[in-house]
Amino acid sequence: MEFNTVFLGDFVESRFPGNYRPDPLLPEVPYRDEEELLRDNRFLFYRVLKSFRERLYLLIPKREGEADLIPSPFLRQLKAITNVEKIEPANPTHGSAPGFLSTYGNHVWTAETPSDGKFPANLMNMRSLIKHVVKVEKSREKTHEHLAYEGVLTAGQLSPESCASLKERQQRTYSVTDLETYAKCPFQYFAAEVLGLDSKDEEEVEGLSSLEKGVLVHDVLVKFYNQRREQPAISECDAGGFEDAKQQLNDLIDEEIIQENTSDDLFRTVDKALLKVTLNQWLTVEREYDVIATPRYFEVSVGRRQGVIDSVLSDRKPISIDGVRLNAKIDRIDIGNGVFNVIDYKSGSSTPTIKDILEGRALQLPIYLEIAKQLLGDAYEAAAGLYHKVRLNDCRITLAIGRESYRNEAYVLQRKTQQMLSDESFDGVIDRVSGYLA
Repeated sequence: MEFNTVFLGDFVESRFPGNYRPDPLLPEVPYRDEEELLRDNRFLFYRVLKSFRERLYLLIPKREGEADLIPSPFLRQLKAITNVEKIEPANPTHGSAPGFLSTYGNHVWTAETPSDGKFPANLMNMRSLIKHVVKVEKSREKTHEHLAYEGVLTAGQLSPESCASLKERQQRTYSVTDLETYAKCPFQYFAAEVLGLDSKDEEEVEGLSSLEKGVLVHDVLVKFYNQRREQPAISECDAGGFEDAKQQLNDLIDEEIIQENTSDDLFRTVDKALLKVTLNQWLTVEREYDVIATPRYFEVSVGRRQGVIDSVLSDRKPISIDGVRLNAKIDRIDIGNGVFNVIDYKSGSSTPTIKDILEGRALQLPIYLEIAKQLLGDAYEAAAGLYHKVRLNDCRITLAIGRESYRNEAYVLQRKTQQMLSDESFDGVIDRVSGYLA
């Protein structure tokens, strides 16, 4: 099939030809080695060269984000046998509308809004809108003069109906996810919870989805620890006791996988096998983490009436922090010698930073620490909030926020980091939760 004009996009190194990556499941298929992949890509390029009658445009972007891109090595080979004309895009800064907007945007933070006389004629009818957009973005990113566009509204900016609706919302019960969504992006919360707009569904993936993996990890671990509630902590087990614990864990994994799905889908089967390997790696990490706080309560819930919950510490009534009613489920609470740690399992690749926690965008662990404090009472003091990462070949326990006085006693930290706070600063972070909710 031939066309008068053909455009070939993304003609850069590592895209065309693509990087060689052996298939981890079928290493012999489709490419046995890098040379075979290159040969197939060279043939595809030959087909492209045969597909046009008049013009072929090879589109080569100069950069992606901050990274500079390199033209495809096929370009050099093509230049060796024929003439290739280089066409630079027209300079957009000379009189065109895109050029004006580009220049205008680059100077938003340092220059005043251009006068009406500087607007191109074909943009004059949009000048008020453009100025408004600039004002909003400048406020959101720099001056914070117009807080309405950051989700902060006063009663004077709302209609009586809106005020009544907000007052009614004060009586609702919220989840930590609701609060974090609002903290990160008030408009996203407004769109989802007030306007009722649905978020885009995740694309289907082969094998287990991230949500399915997370559910399996949580279900297995809560059953494992509930069975071991009266047994020695994993860190206290001798070699024989640890082997018994591994067998106990593997039996639960097999049982949970059988209950989850009987599908014979290859990708799901492989993911389940890898999940078993991952949880065994995690158990080894758990054994080596020897501190005074040991696992005691699992899936501790407040304000929830369904699902697996800890029967000892959970409360079916919502908990109140500074007048805001909350429901929550804490993955695990470890206690010992009058202190406690809150544990959050993470099967994904990212965790919030200490900056997110201190600036109020990541509220989960500070709120969980406050909830645990209320449930446990004054007999226990909060020592740390920890992330237990449960990922293949990346199982580790990391500190999210910790009290300095309990370092290497209630939690392990090889070197001092920003996550470790003085007692006063640690208490201040927990106290600020009330301020954020108010």
